[in-house]
Amino acid sequence: MNRFRVALQLYTIRSETAKDFLGACRAVKKIGYEFVELAGFGGFEAPALSYHLSEIGLRVSGSHVGLDAVTANATKTIEDHLAIGCKDVIVPWIPDERRNSAKAWKETGNLLEEAAQKFREYGLRVGFHNHAVEFQKFEGATGWDLLFGEAPSLWAQVDVFWVQYADADPVSVLAGVANRVSSIHAKDMAADKKDIEFGLGVIDWKPVLAQCEKSGVETLVVEMDDPKMAPLESARVSYENLQRLLKGG
Repeated sequence: MNRFRVALQLYTIRSETAKDFLGACRAVKKIGYEFVELAGFGGFEAPALSYHLSEIGLRVSGSHVGLDAVTANATKTIEDHLAIGCKDVIVPWIPDERRNSAKAWKETGNLLEEAAQKFREYGLRVGFHNHAVEFQKFEGATGWDLLFGEAPSLWAQVDVFWVQYADADPVSVLAGVANRVSSIHAKDMAADKKDIEFGLGVIDWKPVLAQCEKSGVETLVVEMDDPKMAPLESARVSYENLQRLLKGG
């Protein structure tokens, strides 16, 4: 399982990046991370961000962007992500009106398929990141399945916590998007169904990671929506626990 890249979604340490983006990135590198997933560019233009991250020794595994970034503002988004060497451009949220019926999910799928085809021309992959709402059923099918059924060029980023929260099976979800799932969000679930640092919760990660290998996952992204300790300490604990598991501990 050591073939996976391990990244930190910088949203986890948003309180730190808001104070000193580059200082926070240096601290992330010191923990041992070699990759980060972006949730914004920290106030930098893409070329400057690329330069600074390279100086720190970090690479960008993926980037979370709004829906408009891959539709109305696609040209700028393509330019920026080519500049930072980021192949995966991931939409992590869509408004309710785009997901409140089978018809809405299919229309969203068509929209993202068009975006995915455009970005693919530049060697970039458009992805979609789930929460729990995607596993609500419409006309007998989940929103997730309706979306990906309409968008064969769309990549998946499976947030294992939110799949579990929705009482779906992460292994089955990963199997369903085999060979088109670039990454997962590796955050754990506490007994009260809140997120908790990786390795401190109740999710059985061994079968999940085994399926990640089978499905072609490249990157395991540590993320916490609500860190239960100081953000950088949270990032460190999750990193160390994940590395221990990957090494067979």
